[in-house]
Amino acid sequence: MRNAARFGLTCMAAPLLAACFTSQTSLYTGVTPLRPFEEGAVFTNMDGSKVEHITAHEAAPGIYHFVIESSDKIRDNQIVYRFFPLPDAPVGTLVEEVTTVAPCPSAATSRDKTCPIYIYGLWRVTPKSLEITNPDCSKVKGIAKLRGLSVSGGNCSFTNRKTLERALRLVVAAHPKPDDIVNIRQ
Repeated sequence: MRNAARFGLTCMAAPLLAACFTSQTSLYTGVTPLRPFEEGAVFTNMDGSKVEHITAHEAAPGIYHFVIESSDKIRDNQIVYRFFPLPDAPVGTLVEEVTTVAPCPSAATSRDKTCPIYIYGLWRVTPKSLEITNPDCSKVKGIAKLRGLSVSGGNCSFTNRKTLERALRLVVAAHPKPDDIVNIRQ
């Protein structure tokens, strides 16, 4: 994939926090995630001249892990993906929530200590493909003025779901070019 760091395995820790939407806690606590993909759904994309196959594994209802078939990584990696509807967005538009870990931000904690981090994005599902958009605060007009977030470069850190969803609707309205387009076979 052109942006493999956005989709699959431990790659979610890689972009850590360059131009993305994040939170230190889940903004969807208590919300039942959607189940947009069948167990074993295969996502295919060209990464340069190489074809990548990525398989969806549903660890629990609405909780996914994605595994690159050519990878020697363990099947059930620790990165958790969940999906939620985005109110007032076009049909097929999902909020992606990825749970991973990063070094804790507090200077009082040990360097070896990690804390959960939640990364949010947009996935637009069509019958045969998936468009993935990595929101960038610095590129969408109006986001930096919203209450309930802090901005650092292209990274926005949110403290509540209402503000996150308002920002994501601004991204949708801006019609950005997707960062990745992937074929789906379910």
